[in-house]
Amino acid sequence: MKSIITIGRQFGSGGREIGLKLSQELGYAFYDKAVLADAAKKLGVCEALLEQSSESSVGAFIYNVVLNNREESFEDKLAKQEFDYLRKQVKKGPCVIIGRCASYQFREEPGLFSIFITAPMEQRAERILSLKETYGADNEKAARRMIQHTDKKRANYYNYYTNQRWDDMNQYHLILDSTLMGIDGTVDALAQFIRNA
Repeated sequence: MKSIITIGRQFGSGGREIGLKLSQELGYAFYDKAVLADAAKKLGVCEALLEQSSESSVGAFIYNVVLNNREESFEDKLAKQEFDYLRKQVKKGPCVIIGRCASYQFREEPGLFSIFITAPMEQRAERILSLKETYGADNEKAARRMIQHTDKKRANYYNYYTNQRWDDMNQYHLILDSTLMGIDGTVDALAQFIRNA
């Protein structure tokens, strides 16, 4: 049975929800943006600032190159701390990790099973609109803009810290469209697959 489940996902595909439900179904630990909260406590920095900074790593990289500054940026230090934290957590037992370049970070671990959750743009926009209180998008155009912007940030983060492409499906063992079986159906199918792997 696979012990490290990593989930990359397009924004609005339900990947986080699938990961959370999957961890509960399997009895695995669950790690997502909570890594940022832990990093915030250790660094004594506002969590919101850390979250914003971690998603703009490429901008920081370009800024440092332009200034010829070879020191690690704040974003690089944060990412390193997150990766170190996850490596320690993985040693504690089976887990599901959302994002954070985990498919790459743990690529040589024998217990890794790497998943990418996708969905058509129309369904992703509908999902974001249905979660208006969480995301604030009040029309389809705004939802699509938010999706494109967030996917771009995720791709930049992954590409920068791995030297691989986030959208290269060779980075993952399984790619699933969450609309085919719905959230719960996808969780059930993944749980069955993982138990038998």
